[in-house]
Amino acid sequence: MGIKKRGFIWLVGIAILLVITAVFGAVVYLFMMNHTRDRYFDIARGSAQMAASIIDGDRLEGYLLHGADESYEAAVKLLQELKIANNLRFLYIVKPGDGGIVYIFDIREGESVSDSVARLGVFAAVEDDVVVFDDFMDVYLTGQETQTPIIDDSEWGHLVSAYVPIFASDGRVVAVACADVDMATVINAAFRQSISLSAISFAVYLLVSIIIIRGYIKKRDENQALAVERERVLTELKVARNIQMRLLPSFAHPDISGRKDLDIDAFIDFGKEVGGNFYDTFFVDEDVIAVVIGNVSGNSISAALLMSRVMLTIKNSAIIAAKGTTEDIPHKVFETINDILYDSKEEDVAVTAFMGYLNLKTGEFSAVNAGHNPPLIKKGGGMFGFMEVEASFPLAGEKGRQYEKKTIRLDGGDMICLYTDSIVYAINNEGKRFANQGLLAAANGYQGLSAKGLIKVIQADFGKFTGETEQKDGIAMLAFQGKVGI
Repeated sequence: MGIKKRGFIWLVGIAILLVITAVFGAVVYLFMMNHTRDRYFDIARGSAQMAASIIDGDRLEGYLLHGADESYEAAVKLLQELKIANNLRFLYIVKPGDGGIVYIFDIREGESVSDSVARLGVFAAVEDDVVVFDDFMDVYLTGQETQTPIIDDSEWGHLVSAYVPIFASDGRVVAVACADVDMATVINAAFRQSISLSAISFAVYLLVSIIIIRGYIKKRDENQALAVERERVLTELKVARNIQMRLLPSFAHPDISGRKDLDIDAFIDFGKEVGGNFYDTFFVDEDVIAVVIGNVSGNSISAALLMSRVMLTIKNSAIIAAKGTTEDIPHKVFETINDILYDSKEEDVAVTAFMGYLNLKTGEFSAVNAGHNPPLIKKGGGMFGFMEVEASFPLAGEKGRQYEKKTIRLDGGDMICLYTDSIVYAINNEGKRFANQGLLAAANGYQGLSAKGLIKVIQADFGKFTGETEQKDGIAMLAFQGKVGI
């Protein structure tokens, strides 16, 4: 075969390969466009969900009526971190106004907290605002977050958006958290990925030897992507940890610290990563305090987000239920929560939790256990032992579960300590577990009379046992005693 003919065949072959590559690239681009759009919508929706978990819905009207306070400024800082971490175009919290919307939070890049505070209460007409009003009102009226991407091309830019409702403690929707991602980011990402795949396919057709080069390039790109991903995850971990700490109750609050008939303290260590350990305390009546501890399986940002949702769901459900009657509580609250979490869970997760109601006047303690470890209890001058309470099914495992209530009486000086299972499952450098025996020995080594003292002693013994052995899971403890009769 002549050189000219071979050259012609090579040219035809290359032309055919270029056509195939172009067609393949177009198909890949369309596929990657849809895939990338959905991925960035997930980022927008996750950001809006996280923003909604940061905001206390009961405070929003107060901000609009009385202006910003320390809690508002703290929320602005967290929202700024969230916007930067997820590379959002816009992040804002709004509610309907007369013919438009009212801004409660409006987070913009490079601004100070005072700049954001200055826009508190700003009104924007429907035609002048970035919000897709019909979708926004649908979320506000139904209380259901957006399930599919909201795509809008206006003077504010070409955006993919997600809206998530914010609830008050009485279950009302009081505002909507909105997160927007620039579609230019989506289009550029899809274009880059489709070009990359097309180039790889052409190279594979052209020369087998390029497979070696492609492997090298792929490995390099993967390492770079891993480095970027690691940085992104570390930033999100920081934001998630800040959110978790913000959700924990403050024992310095006058509602708790001002009571002479209650001694309560807690400790939490999130461990190597953020995770699902949590505790909470809140009053459901003037003299009835709820104590909660639990754990969402996993050590990840998704576990931390679910933990935040579980905490808010438990608290809101308990407070709403208490407005009707205190009868058949708290186990009925867990039955309600179980169904809510089961209907809304997106993956197979286990949520264990223990909740008790302590009547500070009578000393009556009613508790329910959803697959959690039994609490430590000490009666009078006796020793600590484990409270006899049935460990029923974890939450969110199966709809329609029923839970049993356990009621005992606590006298002055009686003490209870709740804890997460990561304490008894912790191991030392010899591979031995701290176990129930270690926990009991630590508690019974305490001779004092305060909840804080008990927790410090258990912490010290736990630290001596584990030494420098790294524990993947964090730990949480909550100790309390009611001083009946004061």
